[in-house]
Order: sequence, then C-alpha cells, then structure tokens
Amino acid sequence: MDLTLLYTFADVVRRGSFAAVARDRDTDASSISRAIAALEGALGVRLFQRTTRRLALTEAGSAYYERVVPLLEGLAAASAEVADLGDQPLGTVRVTASVAFGQRVVVPMLPDFLARHSGLGIDLVLTDTVLDVVGERIDVAIRLGTLPDSDLVATKLAAVTYRVVATPAYLSARGLPASPADLAAHECLRFGIPGFRRSWRFRQGMGEVHDVPVSGRVVISNGLALQSCALAGLGVALLPCWLVDDMVRAGQLVDIFPRWEVSGADFATAVWLVFPTRAYVPRKTRAFVGALQKWMRAMRTCDQQAV
Repeated sequence: MDLTLLYTFADVVRRGSFAAVARDRDTDASSISRAIAALEGALGVRLFQRTTRRLALTEAGSAYYERVVPLLEGLAAASAEVADLGDQPLGTVRVTASVAFGQRVVVPMLPDFLARHSGLGIDLVLTDTVLDVVGERIDVAIRLGTLPDSDLVATKLAAVTYRVVATPAYLSARGLPASPADLAAHECLRFGIPGFRRSWRFRQGMGEVHDVPVSGRVVISNGLALQSCALAGLGVALLPCWLVDDMVRAGQLVDIFPRWEVSGADFATAVWLVFPTRAYVPRKTRAFVGALQKWMRAMRTCDQQAV
C-alpha cells in the first residue's frame, strides 16, 4: 500500500474537503480526488459519500480511519526517533503562535536559533485563529490564556502578568492615576475581545477583586497595534509582560500600578506549549522549546516555568 495515499486520506478526513488539502499542499483538487479514488480502488470499498455540498465518511471509511491514524502516528514517531539518533537535530519545526507573540518573541529569536542548529528549519504559522494541532501537523503550538481544555499535551512555559502602561508624556499631560478608579478620567486603549473591552480587573495579594470600568475612543484587536498606540501617547493600555517589560525598563512606558495584579478577565493566564501527542516529542521540537525558554530569560520578561 502506498503510504502517500494513506496520508492523503487522513488529511481529507481532518480538513473536510479535497480543496482544503489541495491548498495545504499547493496542488489541485483533482490530484487529491484521484488519490482517494486510487485508495478506494485498492481497498474495493467506498470511503466517502460525495455530494456537491458535502463530503462524509462511509461506515467503511470511518472504520478504516480509526485504524489508519494510529499507524500513521506510530510511523511518524518512529521516523522522529530514528532521526534523533544523529549528532544534530534535523528537520523542520512547524510552530504556530498568535501574531503579536510571534512577531514580538518568536521571530527575534530565529537568527540565533538557526545559527546554532544548521540542520533545522522553521515553518512559522502566525495567526490569531486556534489551529487544529494534529490536522495542521503542528509540532508545537504557543497558546496564551488559561489552561487549554483538550486531549492535547499542554505545558506551561511562563506565567503571564499584565501591566497598565502609558508614556511619560501622556501622564505628564493628563496626570498619574493614584488608584485604579482614577482610570475613569483617562483615555483607555482597549483590546477588542471579551473581558478586556469594558473593564479591567485589579487586586492586591489575594484580596478583593475590583472590576474597574474603562472607556476610550480606541478599540483594537491586535496587541502590537495597541502597544504602538500606547507608545504614540494616545492613552493608557493593558498589555502583557512579554510585550512591554523591556519598554518599561527603558522608560518608554510607565507601569502605573506596579503594586497591583491586573488582568482583563482571569488572573491565571500563561504562555502554554501545546504538543500533538504524549507519545514522543522529537528532538527538533525540544531544541526549539529550549531556545524559546532561553530567549524569554534573555528578554527578562514573565516568570518562566520548567518544561
């Protein structure tokens, strides 16, 4: 049996259409259709029910998929383990991260990482959409927020704390807020997702949580753009440690409430590393994770955890 046909079959099931798999592989849908037809011919059964609007597994196709996937995963793990027996990690590490975290943290670490690992390449997918780690063949996904609820393996890379920041020039013109409640008199730059748009949460130690209403004329759905607006002196912004700590140290931004814990919705936020399987983490992936840990330490931002 041609393994290429099996991989194509599994990809079609995960992606839900011939066209989607064709786009992923930069080929035409007819070639994917021919591959599935060849597999069906070899097996002597129909694997999919096809209509103009829908593609669905037959009973035989569903049973076959359940058997094939563990075999393909086992082959991939075996190939990774054999590749890891060499002197240096080899291959391409496929990574996904949010646009802001990718541009601010991951991209700057790549020159040093690639210089140290001549046998490795990077396929970096920057998107604010949560991708299917298995279906998209992601080696490691960098996720932000609370602990991901899934069957995937998630490891905390770093706790994320938030800062309420503004430029010295803005604060000189508008005054330094003495307490979180004083934000009512300020132009607040708001992140356009639930939990960050209408109020910010404050607490000291494990004390009472204060939900402080915020308002302002600027709402943006991208952290880097929000940071740029804060640097331009347009107002006060709530931004994560990995995005602003170096600017606070440099004096470009002021941490207005350093004695308060601040969040948009949840104080237990973190940077998570999500892997597709518990079976085996390839050496190439471990090399990338180690480099990311080292880079974040060099940035002197957030509190890292052991991975």
